[in-house]
Amino acid sequence: MFTLTHTNMSIFKDCPCKFKLAIVERLRPVVEKESLVVGRAFHLYREKGWEAVEDIFNNLHPSTQEDSDRMEVNMAILKGMTKVVPDEPNVEREPEWLNPLINPATGFKSLTFNLGGKGDGLIKTEAYGGDDDYVLIEEKTRGGSIGKSDIDKLSIDAQVLNAIVNIEDSRGIRVVEVWYRYVRKPSIRQKKDETLDHFCERVVEDYIERPDFYWHEEKLTFPRNQIEGFRENLWEIGKALLWTRRKGLWYKNSSRCAEWGGCPYLPMCRGEDTTGLYRQVEVNPELQEGGRNEFVTREKV
Repeated sequence: MFTLTHTNMSIFKDCPCKFKLAIVERLRPVVEKESLVVGRAFHLYREKGWEAVEDIFNNLHPSTQEDSDRMEVNMAILKGMTKVVPDEPNVEREPEWLNPLINPATGFKSLTFNLGGKGDGLIKTEAYGGDDDYVLIEEKTRGGSIGKSDIDKLSIDAQVLNAIVNIEDSRGIRVVEVWYRYVRKPSIRQKKDETLDHFCERVVEDYIERPDFYWHEEKLTFPRNQIEGFRENLWEIGKALLWTRRKGLWYKNSSRCAEWGGCPYLPMCRGEDTTGLYRQVEVNPELQEGGRNEFVTREKV
């Protein structure tokens, strides 16, 4: 079975060629974007605590002084973030799921696809009067402020709708509310004659002094018809993936090449020499079932 996650479905919708390179061929850039390092470390902290983050950074071996300095700054940013995020002992961190993809019209299970993934947090609530009512927590790091356009898009967030559908199906519960939480990266910069150590201390102090600047929360509810309608989207994505694979039409969506700092696979798409730029990774064992990828061979969803 092939496991569909929010990440690989988003990649396919953005650019089928990128999906082929990143998911089917499992290629990753050797040098990871700095923004991804901070975001991944933040989620690791929320799941496993600060010691897990320190283990990651202690095992890094920067090759240049610039890389070493960047690592120190990233550690300071993460320390600052820990000062503003709430500590909630009753939250289940990183709730996981692995469900069959269901045809909403027939109720039949897919022969090719599972739905897998995990959320950021889940907490039981009695505010809506149900015995099995829960709040889904979605936490993100970002570089800038939260604007009206960002908030307006939350009500159609595919990542959260996907999590709601799968958590409800796997646990037999009802997700009645979603808490979106954002923690910002620093707005301050290192001064001209400032030492790196002093700047890192100032970063942490800025988080402590301005928690409301760095931390933002929005609480939303999703209509049931919107949640149920999302199931049709999931099935259609599975169909589109199989059609693309069958035809071999992994087309390039050039409108996405420059977004979010640029696509990491652009050198490959442009036919450049990519020696040493990419590495092949293993299939995530948490999302692998049956030991083989039937997406490559099956003709039906």
